[in-house]
Amino acid sequence: MNNNLLLFKELEKRFSVFRWALIIIIYPITLLLSSYNKSSFYYIVLLVIISLYNAFVTIAAYSKNGRFLFILSWTKYFDTISISVLLFLRGGLKSDIYILYFLIILYNGAKFGLKGTINCLIQSILYFTIAAFFFTEEMDFDTYRYFIRVMYLIIYVFVINEVNHQIAESRTKERLARELAEKDPLTQLPNRLLMNDYFEKMKNKSRSKKNCFTIALFDIDNFKPVNDSNGHAFGDKVILELARILNENIDHEDFICRFGGDEFLAFLAISEKDKAINEIKKIQQQISSYNFDGFSLTVSVGVKMFSHIGTMIENISWADIALYAAKNSGKNQVIIYDDLENLI
Repeated sequence: MNNNLLLFKELEKRFSVFRWALIIIIYPITLLLSSYNKSSFYYIVLLVIISLYNAFVTIAAYSKNGRFLFILSWTKYFDTISISVLLFLRGGLKSDIYILYFLIILYNGAKFGLKGTINCLIQSILYFTIAAFFFTEEMDFDTYRYFIRVMYLIIYVFVINEVNHQIAESRTKERLARELAEKDPLTQLPNRLLMNDYFEKMKNKSRSKKNCFTIALFDIDNFKPVNDSNGHAFGDKVILELARILNENIDHEDFICRFGGDEFLAFLAISEKDKAINEIKKIQQQISSYNFDGFSLTVSVGVKMFSHIGTMIENISWADIALYAAKNSGKNQVIIYDDLENLI
């Protein structure tokens, strides 16, 4: 699905509620209070058409199978035309419905940016001009009021564009700050701050499916002497390449983060111990056969099959104990915590 349409869906979920409020509450009240509407019959027909239109938009916004999704790209035209026809029925130039143009310009600026703002401004001025000149009785036409209202629309566009720009800039800064807080700056993998959230997700999923998942700690063997002899820039490159290999070899349901230094932590959606060992050994073999700028490196891996008895910290600590055992068993090993008793 197009990313823009996904954004439109979220915006339309909110704006369609506003349309329903106008249709059900505001428009009927203005009809009852109006003393200069052209025709109540046409007014009601228009409300029915707008209701049907907003019903399709609402379905498109909440639909999971993409029904009527195309209509979300055309709301910038339908909304402006609807308001303009309503403006005509409510008296043309002197109608208070004119205020809704500001709302539509604001909304389309949020959806389409500057291009959408200008597009909606041109439509608004065009349709407002038609309603003002052709559908306002000659004796009621006020040239001064017309130009003032057009001027307000133009000034409003500049203000709204600046507001939207500031909002977008603020959201960008917020997103970047969140990424800096949640991602490792070197590898761009999640850091330990996101670990808790993913652990809870996988724990809840394993509980509902009545199985477990795999916790694995990867640590580069003999990394310190390689890093010291070749410089930290080379060490960073090794960590970056290792992060890429690990990230490319996990499933979309899995989680991996830089745990610290040259250690990486993975939560793998694998409930069978033998399958977990096989998958980890495949990754281990790929790492050992990789050429790190003339160096061959290996990793030791400590594994713990998640236990509901322990907390997250305890489960990771058990994986760390298994990693320590793998380091002391000649390195380039995969050891499961549950099997440690058999090694004694």
